[in-house]
Parts: sequence; structure tokens; C-alpha cells
Amino acid sequence: MDHMQPSQYFSMKYLSLQRWNSYWYQLFETTQCPNVKTILEVGIGNTICTSVLRNMGYTVKTLDADPTTQADYVADIRTIQQTVHETFDLTLCCQTLEHIPYEDVPGVLRSFHKITNTWLIVTLPYTSLGTFAPRLFLKLLPFMKPFKWVRVFPFFPKEHPSKLPGGHYWEIGKKGYALKTILQLFDTCGWDIVKHYSLFENPYHYMLVCKKRT
Repeated sequence: MDHMQPSQYFSMKYLSLQRWNSYWYQLFETTQCPNVKTILEVGIGNTICTSVLRNMGYTVKTLDADPTTQADYVADIRTIQQTVHETFDLTLCCQTLEHIPYEDVPGVLRSFHKITNTWLIVTLPYTSLGTFAPRLFLKLLPFMKPFKWVRVFPFFPKEHPSKLPGGHYWEIGKKGYALKTILQLFDTCGWDIVKHYSLFENPYHYMLVCKKRT
């Protein structure tokens, strides 16, 4: 896996409004999972979510291949089963799996299954190339909860280009990586998908909340 320079994690280009929205969804979905006290966050980047979760009262350990992040476990995600010898109530892995070859992803998901007691939260990129993502926001009356809807339509899926340093090996919506294929992969690796959706403010990020099947 290639690493970003530490300073890039804190640039305003990286810390876009869309990315902050993605952090909010990660935190929100984590708090909605019952009976969670311990969390493993994989691919911590700038540690923003780690810090907030710890301040919320969760016990959080971290894993990242980049030693400059000072993660609790400095290791490639593909060696997680050999590196991590404890279990967690929830594993959080956001915008990370696309940084390894797709053929390695099933092994990682099975490793998550072994070290996770119940919950897995993942976000993945849903390509915006060759797709159409309409959004609808309605709030008819001030006291009503807003209705938000977004859907990504991969009308013209494109081939994924050769992976560049620091880039992605694959993305949902590219040829060979249809959403249905990705959902089936999680199911095959022992995960029941409780919910999955595109983030309204950032449809490029796709959320999956999964429960371990025993």
C-alpha cells in the first residue's frame, strides 16, 4: 500500500466539506450500533474520527500501514490476522479497502470477521465517472424532519485505470465492480449488510453497515 504524506491529511484540499460529512456519517453509524465499547479503526489517516470516538468514551485502537500515523498496530491491512491478537466490538474501515488489489479484499474481510465481535462499518468510493447521481431534499414544514434521497446510476461504467502511487486499485461502479458484486462479496465473507447507501452530501462515498454472521 502506498502512503500519503502526513501533511496531505491536513490540507484544506483533503479536508473538504464532503470529507467532513463523511466523518459525520462514520461517527453517526458507529453510535447507532448497540453494545459497542471497543473499536478498531483501520486506515486512520489524520486520526480525526479516532480522537472524536475516544472523547465519546469508546476504547479505540488503530491500525495503519503508515508508521507516521503512530497507530497502535503498524501493519499492512492484509496481515491483520497475524498482527492483531485481540477482538473488538466494532471495526471501522473507511476509504481504505480500495487501496489494495481487489483479489486481496476477500481475505481482509474474513480477517475482520475473526477479530470483530459484531459490527463492521466500511465506506468505499463509488466512482463519479460515467455515473449520474441525482439528489432530492424536501422539508415541507419547519417541524418536519427533512427527507433526503440520493441514488447513483452507473449508466456508462468505465474501466478502472492502472493504479497510480497513492491511488485506488478499484472502485464501485467501474467495469467488473458493480455494486451488486461488492454486496455479494461481503455476504460471501460472512457479513450481513444491515444498511447500505450513498452519502447524501458526498455520493462518491458509499456506506456499508454490516453485522457478523455466526
